[in-house]
Amino acid sequence: MNYFINDLVKLNTSEKVNAQGKARRDVMHTFSDCGYEVRNILNYRYSWGKSRKYHHYPILTHWIAIRQANRFLKDVKEGDTVAIQDFHLCHMQHIATECLKKKVRVILVIHDVQSIRFNVTTEEVRQLNNASLLLVHTPAMEEKLRSIGVTTPMRTMMLFDYYSDSPMTNADDILPLRNEVVFAGNLAKSDFLHHVIKQGGLKDITLRLYGMKGNLDTGASDGIKYCGMFEPEKTDAVKGGWGLVWDGNSIETCAGGIGNYLRYNSSHKMSLYLACGIPLIVWSRSSLASWVRENNVGIVTDSLNSIADIIRSIPDEEYRRMIDSVHRIGAQLRKGSMLKQCITQNSRVSV
Repeated sequence: MNYFINDLVKLNTSEKVNAQGKARRDVMHTFSDCGYEVRNILNYRYSWGKSRKYHHYPILTHWIAIRQANRFLKDVKEGDTVAIQDFHLCHMQHIATECLKKKVRVILVIHDVQSIRFNVTTEEVRQLNNASLLLVHTPAMEEKLRSIGVTTPMRTMMLFDYYSDSPMTNADDILPLRNEVVFAGNLAKSDFLHHVIKQGGLKDITLRLYGMKGNLDTGASDGIKYCGMFEPEKTDAVKGGWGLVWDGNSIETCAGGIGNYLRYNSSHKMSLYLACGIPLIVWSRSSLASWVRENNVGIVTDSLNSIADIIRSIPDEEYRRMIDSVHRIGAQLRKGSMLKQCITQNSRVSV
């Protein structure tokens, strides 16, 4: 029997259960399509609700989650497979430990590795070694994990899949937008945007911003447009000719700990843009820069200030071929193909 353990979070008494984000929902979707039975653990990690009753009891919260985990563990048997994506949670580690004792295969799907992301020492190496198989982002992430002591077998996804309720934007509708660049995400946490805004934009390029704005002041520049937020499944709301994958506090390079993390991870933004049907702009030192070149799905750059010149140098015919390549790969992401390939590989995983 194959199981997928999903962590559901109740935020407060007035809100519905939250499945913890688009990427995690899509992973659960794919495992379910591959025949895994989804089991939910409701995690009460919330505080004040509209009723004004206090509900945040850390010890009780932990006990409730462990109790649900123990109920699940009664069902698993030797030879079963259990997939987990929130590996850092105590109750998920409890499940992993007890499953391995019962000779159950444990697959951990990696979203983020904080010890790499923030260059700090954490419990993650021990946690990641408490598994039979890791599904990691890229070969660069696998190499980095090996260097910090992770010994568990790994498979690389390269890209996260991205299911969408909207049709992919037609190539003919993207072609006129080749001088418009999209950046989607938590804008308030994207420090490099402050530098872009301060200098008035990116030369002849229009930068279209989507996401949580927070206190970010987009300024009065005609080259920067705030386009609001959109539902993750409604990809047709995103309009532009390129999708920017960038992080850190600099325009000239992806600097700082968060920017440097792009050397190892596969940004979920990349999957969003491909699912929308628009080519990519990625940092030249990112883990997927060579993949972008090889698959002709975008351009790479050292600096954001080089984007305008690079775009101007690309003939219309080449840009059209790039869009066609994006549509081919984006269609695969919309079907969960990347993760399905990892899940269904023939090689057996030892316990």
